Amino acid sequence: MLRDIVGRWAADGADVDVASTQPSYKRGSTVVRAPRRCRVDGVVIRRLRLPLEHGRRWLVPVNAVVFSAWVALRILLAHRPYDVVMTSTAPPVMLAAVSARAARARVSRFVYHCVDIHPDIGRVSGEFKPPLVSRTLQRLDRATCESAAAVVVLSEDMAHLSQFASAPTALSGVADELFDRGLVLPSGSAHDDAVIDEVVGCINDFIKEHA
Repeated sequence: MLRDIVGRWAADGADVDVASTQPSYKRGSTVVRAPRRCRVDGVVIRRLRLPLEHGRRWLVPVNAVVFSAWVALRILLAHRPYDVVMTSTAPPVMLAAVSARAARARVSRFVYHCVDIHPDIGRVSGEFKPPLVSRTLQRLDRATCESAAAVVVLSEDMAHLSQFASAPTALSGVADELFDRGLVLPSGSAHDDAVIDEVVGCINDFIKEHA
């Protein structure tokens, strides 16, 4: 879905940059290293090479910090401010939090594409098990949602979660209009052109409303 959205922006004439990492699989897997910079469907992709995490769990938070900082610096040091900055939920919470703040510093609009529910998933898996860590990340993620020009979620259940539905400022009105404005993606719609058109249109509308 993220590739479809940015591909549609590029097709509409926008200059689109994507920050990513090298493909990461289990140690020993045969994976062709992707180029550090390439263009796909009109979208410029830049990849940061990070150490493999397999078997070294301590590297997970380290890589999350390094990647998030790299993305934030790209936003802050861009030759000209991005009109829109969009992130997903990987790495969880941190990437969106620093990206949203970097976008605000450059007066860019921030879109949060939530494909997972964090920090809830991390709390269940044990990654964010300590209550203080979980509560801190929950507050941080709620603040990120509140600062966004638009939040994209994948189901009605996600839309009703507090961090998505209770934003009092930039997202006021979104909870009530979420379903008829197309920001809840129907199941199985990941590559449906009509759905992509609707989602991109809704995101663009929210960005204009909060310009």
